[in-house]
Amino acid sequence: MQTLSLRLAIEEVLIASSGPSVALYALPASQGGYINMVRDIVTSTIVNEVAAGQAVNGDGQEDLAEGNDALAAGKYEQAFQLYAEAYRHAVG
Repeated sequence: MQTLSLRLAIEEVLIASSGPSVALYALPASQGGYINMVRDIVTSTIVNEVAAGQAVNGDGQEDLAEGNDALAAGKYEQAFQLYAEAYRHAVG
């Protein structure tokens, strides 16, 4: 239940995000954050939308890929913003 609550909280922030991220969601696990969970939520959302035959609006898949690149480069805030944009494209 705790994992589901955290997932719902992250999804609420992703859909509403247009400013600075919640720091906890834009940090790696090694620093007590959840950016990897954010990535996993966005990835699974896009994969599930595509598998269901739904179109991902705009540049959702490109934003996801750029977010993955930013995460790999340690640019956590940029990664979060790109993931949020990808999520909004997927569910919007």
